[in-house]
Amino acid sequence: MIDVYRMSGTGEGKDAIPPRSFGFCRWCGAERVRLQYLLCPDCFRIADMIPSKTSVVMNRPEVKKRLRGMATVKKLTPELRIFLTDPKTRFPADRNHIEHWEKMIEQSRTLVSDSDIRRYIDNLCANVDEDEEVNVPPDEEVEEIVSLENILRFFLHVAVLRGALKLDEDPDDASCMVCGHQTAVGSRSLCSSCRNELVHDVSDSGPAEAAPAKIQLGMHSRDIIMGKRGR
Repeated sequence: MIDVYRMSGTGEGKDAIPPRSFGFCRWCGAERVRLQYLLCPDCFRIADMIPSKTSVVMNRPEVKKRLRGMATVKKLTPELRIFLTDPKTRFPADRNHIEHWEKMIEQSRTLVSDSDIRRYIDNLCANVDEDEEVNVPPDEEVEEIVSLENILRFFLHVAVLRGALKLDEDPDDASCMVCGHQTAVGSRSLCSSCRNELVHDVSDSGPAEAAPAKIQLGMHSRDIIMGKRGR
């Protein structure tokens, strides 16, 4: 593998995904919660399972052949989706996480637009030979595929940011880590829309308290003491 996608070169600057913040969890709809890499605690627990699952997928001979030596987020996302939706995989395995996982998928489906569906179908048709017949799934099925891949793509980015997974960098992938829409060339951070929507405070303790009023310049200590006594 070449050009390994490392944390030091990812999402730098004001639009980076903060390791800890307070705001809105896009993936399950939880509001005003502490976030870890833009994930509420329940979503983060599920995201934490992804690195090990991805390693299993990457070691499959047929997947290695399709990746052709380049394991990028973009290439691995559909492979991971196919693996996790296989009834034999049973993801998540823990019943305590299944209900929340289904909630995440349903929440993500509400964010899939008609243009997202059309884009997926166009890409599907573009990646086949001219003489090959394209089996285009119905829009409802595409909506489910896109919603799940949106979640998994973000999970993969988070795994890389945390240092839990090393993947190759795709120089042609300049999309927002959350919504997947195109951003500035070379950017793998957040678009301004997602950041404004999701991050309300870059801390892990909720909104910052208002700073105490500063004493006006020019006031003497005698005036301050007299002011306090007069209250």
